[in-house]
Amino acid sequence: ESDSALFRFGDTIELLAYRPASPELAPGETLAVDLTWRAVQQPDRDYQRFLQLLDARGQRVAGFDSAPRDGWWPTRLWEPGEHVPERVVISLPEDLAPGRYRLIVGFYRLDTLERLPVAGPAARVRDRAADLGEIRVR
Repeated sequence: ESDSALFRFGDTIELLAYRPASPELAPGETLAVDLTWRAVQQPDRDYQRFLQLLDARGQRVAGFDSAPRDGWWPTRLWEPGEHVPERVVISLPEDLAPGRYRLIVGFYRLDTLERLPVAGPAARVRDRAADLGEIRVR
């Protein structure tokens, strides 16, 4: 089966699928996002995954960084071709203003904090992160 990747991070990790549990939330609620990764080749180190919600100015208003699967499945253990599904949950601040927010995802090195470069549709790649679309806060 040939699953086409939505985005590629560095030369080792691809994002095959993602799905926010809800496109609209209220302040204080939690946003759950299902992600499916694939190892192109075995990563040479453990990368941290970040999932963040950005406001209109590009400022982070919520997010969660960790090794994949809350640290239980670090990237250096991924086998080439392996699919790694995970659910990431972000808590929205109680005082988050209503509006539209961008959901972004990516990987970085813990030792240098340098993000992996991202390949994908040009309009949806910025600051070495993949833009997963809009989340509305009511």
